[in-house]
Amino acid sequence: MNSSVIAILVVITVPLLIVFLATNKKVQKLAKEKTHERKLVKKHYTYFFWFIPLLPFPIIMGNELVMDAFGKTGALYFLSLVFLSIPVFWKLEKALIEKAKKREAEGDEGYIANNKFVRKHCPQDYWAWSSFLIVVAVLLPPISELDYYFFTFFPLFFIGVVPVDYWIHRKLFEKAKQREAEAR
Repeated sequence: MNSSVIAILVVITVPLLIVFLATNKKVQKLAKEKTHERKLVKKHYTYFFWFIPLLPFPIIMGNELVMDAFGKTGALYFLSLVFLSIPVFWKLEKALIEKAKKREAEGDEGYIANNKFVRKHCPQDYWAWSSFLIVVAVLLPPISELDYYFFTFFPLFFIGVVPVDYWIHRKLFEKAKQREAEAR
């Protein structure tokens, strides 16, 4: 088939597809539902946005390290892990959506509101943890001179710190609730 015929088919098909999807009630309902779920996840798990690009990053950038150690074939096998991580992203998003819905049903106000509550009732603990994270963030840029080592290990560090951060903020939130109950 001639390439100009394929181009014409694409030019005709894409707008028709857009119009069909824009007017389809089921697609609109699904889009609203997905938008609501993403807003809910963002409310309760604010750093989830950074997980999507950072999860495959150690694999992509670590590929150089693997190539140095195992050659091109080993690096290609290692890089194929990126494709295997797609179901991991999907399951992670589904699990976080379910947890966010559960938290919403329990009346949780979200991560940012909980942080404000913690700052109000446990300011020393909150600022101690925040200061620790700031010190770690200040110490990381000198490592950036290491090229792909930085881009391999920083995402792993970030991926490890974020769940710990959520866990510590959850414990601080419980402590703040206790202090507020004691003050009454």
